[in-house]
Amino acid sequence: MSRIIFHQDNKLAEWVIRSFTLGWKNWTIMDSLRDAKTSAVLYRIVGTAKANNLRVFEYIEMLLHELSKHQNDENLDFIEDLLP
Repeated sequence: MSRIIFHQDNKLAEWVIRSFTLGWKNWTIMDSLRDAKTSAVLYRIVGTAKANNLRVFEYIEMLLHELSKHQNDENLDFIEDLLP
């Protein structure tokens, strides 16, 4: 019985890891630490959107739109409002 529960608990984690490992071919074009950090941020945003049952494309589009409004802001308190 506990084995079945354990499997159900890991289903989401395994799905996230699988999508991450399938992207390895894309990483061969990354030649800098900055590229790697950018990729990590994007994976986090997509993973968070999926975990919260959001439409990923629309969520990223909204983030880009809202972030563009704050390009010169020194106060980053608005970021809390963008989280799901």
